[in-house]
Amino acid sequence: GLVREMPEESEEDDEAAAPSYLTEHAAVAAETAREQSEVVKVIKSDLEAYVQRRPDQHFRNVIAEMKETKVVPALFALSEHATENMNGRTIHAAEFWADTLDRWAEEMVKAGQCSSCSSCSSESLPPEIVLKVMQALRDEMALRDETRELENSKPMLELLYHAMRAGKLATEQARISEHTKSAIEDILALPDGAQKFGKPLRLLSAVVQVMDEATGILNHLETGAPAIAAETEAIELLLQTKRQNPNGGGGGGDNPGGGGGADTASLAALTDLGPGGDADSVVQARPVGQATGRAGRAFPEEFKTGLDAYFNQLETGTP
Repeated sequence: GLVREMPEESEEDDEAAAPSYLTEHAAVAAETAREQSEVVKVIKSDLEAYVQRRPDQHFRNVIAEMKETKVVPALFALSEHATENMNGRTIHAAEFWADTLDRWAEEMVKAGQCSSCSSCSSESLPPEIVLKVMQALRDEMALRDETRELENSKPMLELLYHAMRAGKLATEQARISEHTKSAIEDILALPDGAQKFGKPLRLLSAVVQVMDEATGILNHLETGAPAIAAETEAIELLLQTKRQNPNGGGGGGDNPGGGGGADTASLAALTDLGPGGDADSVVQARPVGQATGRAGRAFPEEFKTGLDAYFNQLETGTP
């Protein structure tokens, strides 16, 4: 039916037109798969560094599964399947990895669960202090990206140039630490600030301590896993400081949103990171089934083979 509706053209035109339409979409899908493979590679690298610094069983389990399943090369293979027009295989694999990544994210959420604290305040931090925390978070994330880039390019750089760049990163880390200290001073200057905002003060104090340690690591010209791990921990603590309470309406402090009761947020701060992250979103609890095997039953092997044959016939123009 599709062939009959197309305008009559020469065989050469038919063979040239069909591939150009489908190949364009295949190229987009392949490029997306390659980009996501690189994103997961960075996540895996940062998690490995973070687990070495702050061992946690949930993160260890995720890292172990990432290595066992070889997720990075598997995602890259999706680009090859898309390029070769194996659409059925590509759809099936994409569904499987989407479920698997979703399950790993839920596992990491468990690492950030916390119980209610009776000392939490019902007040929120002033907006100007929350802004300072967000500025520190933004700068620290940018610093981690620069540290990673410098480490990746280290084999191609002269030792003196690498040392100069590492020294600049250390100076930037010290600046961010001072900026964070000013947020602590602002909280302490508030009426009863130490009593009302004990939890943010503890978190920010820990942030400054970790940042000072990261400064020392960078000053020793270390731009690898130890520096990345320290910067990641500082980011994690900053995210905890500004974490939104699911029962509140926004703001910062022990109970963001100004609502009553203790902060019951159980969202892992690391889940705010990434290109698709939304730090202000509220994630609701929902069941996530086991990925292994589920997608296979919903999408049988014979369907994948049939779809591959169907799209290949469309592309080549064969009946």
